[in-house]
Amino acid sequence: MDVKQFKLDTGEEIIGQVLEYVDEDDSIIMKNVCKIHHTRTKSGWPFYTLRPFMLFQKNMEDLMVISGYHVVATANPPEMLIEQWQWSLKDLKGLLFERDRKMKEMADFEKEVRNPQDIERKKSKLTEEQLDKVYGELEDWEKKYINKVLDNVKKDLEVDKKMEEDIQESNLDNILYFPTVDPDPDKIH
Repeated sequence: MDVKQFKLDTGEEIIGQVLEYVDEDDSIIMKNVCKIHHTRTKSGWPFYTLRPFMLFQKNMEDLMVISGYHVVATANPPEMLIEQWQWSLKDLKGLLFERDRKMKEMADFEKEVRNPQDIERKKSKLTEEQLDKVYGELEDWEKKYINKVLDNVKKDLEVDKKMEEDIQESNLDNILYFPTVDPDPDKIH
């Protein structure tokens, strides 16, 4: 396994597994790429963390092409850094799996919330105590997300209700209907 550390022209340092150096366009094909993030504790002690170089990759194993023109320096990382990188990859893969699972749960929840009849049916089956218990076990970001989804649903329902009222109150005689596709293909507009 060819693990390299690169310093980029942006000042960022990355570490990852190099799969291939492409001479034609001076690029580097890599996977499991992490950014080395340097920081200090409040008391001034320096330390570093390893984070995914590209945050919203589906999988750390996905291939990444780095432009060789942006690499300022290349090094063989010390064994200690390689071991920490490997440990971090295991941890990151677990976090990505958990993130994907939670995002799927949230998407499923949002689908359920968007159906008002389903909400009433499910709400009638749950007691307030059960709802409070479930809500209390969620993390803060999940609560914020759920509240945002519920606010959006309420707004959507209000808009739908307002549109229905407007349609019922309006005189539909003044609406002109146009064909969506022009029958003459020679026309540009």
